[in-house]
Amino acid sequence: KITLKRGLVAAAACFVGYKFIDEKVGPSSRIPKVCIIDLHGTIMSDGGKTASPLGSSNINLISMKKKIDVAFRPPSLKAVILSINSPGGSPVQSDLVSAYIKRKAEAPNVPVSVFVEDMAASGGDWLACTGSEIYAARTSIVGSIGVITMGLGVPELIKKIGVENRTYTSGESKSINNPLDPVKESDVAIIKRNLNEIHQVFIEHVKTNRGEKLADDETIFSGQYWTADSALKLGLIDGIGHADAYIERTWGKEGKDV
Repeated sequence: KITLKRGLVAAAACFVGYKFIDEKVGPSSRIPKVCIIDLHGTIMSDGGKTASPLGSSNINLISMKKKIDVAFRPPSLKAVILSINSPGGSPVQSDLVSAYIKRKAEAPNVPVSVFVEDMAASGGDWLACTGSEIYAARTSIVGSIGVITMGLGVPELIKKIGVENRTYTSGESKSINNPLDPVKESDVAIIKRNLNEIHQVFIEHVKTNRGEKLADDETIFSGQYWTADSALKLGLIDGIGHADAYIERTWGKEGKDV
């Protein structure tokens, strides 16, 4: 039994070694390869430890970096496809993931294409603009190019139940938008300033990546979202289609989906 086990281990090692060499310099290294990166989930900076409402790990640079590295590693790499299904989330993580993919694509000059599944909304659209071309299914949701913050205020409620608000600060703006305080116009002005600045960065990102493809329509940046037919007319996507059909049409059946 020990001899048989050793023999099986040795055979497996030989197979792994052969496969490694084959993929690096053998026949397999010459097969055109297309790598698909799934960007599915909410964009949040938690290292991918918390499940998103879409049933997969959250999207952020920590959770995606190794996957992105692996996608750009194969020899004979013809393209990288981003499969996006995200309602959005952190603008910072959207920017980090998008920028990292762009940097990885520069050196080997590998084209990046995007296929939207259920949605590429808000931060999901930020990620979609990473690619040089964007496709979506007919009922995909695309857009929501805006920035939002939400919360609740309960100053009247705590009065009714006899709770006293004891918040002390050493800066007049340290307790902005405290839910235990009434709304202050000065707080609203600060929040809107930050939202507008982030929104402007988002707009510049979309305009830089979509360029002249965008229609001359300011509703594109109003926070609205559309299905694929309308998104195509506005220049937010380049066409309607699915990844598998695109791969076969572009590279034939020899194209290897990794």
